[in-house]
Amino acid sequence: MITGVQMVLCLALLTQTGELSLSTRLDQLDHADYAIRQQVTEQLMQETQLTDDQLNELFHQAQTPEQRYRLEEIAMHRCLKAWISQVENYSNQPGSIGIQLAEVKPISQPLLESGGVMVQDTLPGMPAHEVLRAGDVIVEVNQQPLVAASDKQGIDASFKNLVQAHRAGTMIEFKVIRDKQPITVSLPTAPAPALGKLYESKRVGSQASITLSKFARDLWHKRMVELFKQPQPRNAKDSELSANPISIQWHANASQ
Repeated sequence: MITGVQMVLCLALLTQTGELSLSTRLDQLDHADYAIRQQVTEQLMQETQLTDDQLNELFHQAQTPEQRYRLEEIAMHRCLKAWISQVENYSNQPGSIGIQLAEVKPISQPLLESGGVMVQDTLPGMPAHEVLRAGDVIVEVNQQPLVAASDKQGIDASFKNLVQAHRAGTMIEFKVIRDKQPITVSLPTAPAPALGKLYESKRVGSQASITLSKFARDLWHKRMVELFKQPQPRNAKDSELSANPISIQWHANASQ
């Protein structure tokens, strides 16, 4: 019997060789195994050959709410990512990967030799969104273990310092504990000012949250209208435009 992990590896290999069709990927977005749904979602976020028109067509072929929701998420990420890729004069800016994080100390995670930071959420458009997952614990940055920056600055501050020391566009290697297993992932940094342009922080009482900025909401609204636009029907009465955007809000202790 093929396990979920084996299926994920098989899907990854087929994607790399170009043998996995878009229709097959659409089907996999509603697979019973969550790991497969997530893997295919991440692959479509990263797919450089996928066009907006193809993504629109996939959305209109979707048969289930799960498929449509994931395709909306993919479209939002690619929309914001495309804007970041067109930003100029950011090459000398500090890097950012776009995660909400919380400090993790070894006493709370027996598998950790030192400290780490747990990914609470990733932000659409930013590099981490298509590679890292909520629950991942980052323990090394470019083979450098995470330790408290000082008596006054914790492990989360050390992580921020290490990431921001790399300029936008730099590849960084992260050692991550995922599902109790160590893995290594690499991703480029985005310019930190782009994070500030796309997201804003709000605080209500003791709760802090990160939401899309008005600028980002406008970008997404334009793309969303295109995504939801139905093919021209034979009878105008047959046409309905559903325009409910994905609700985006994160609660976190810190952001990078």
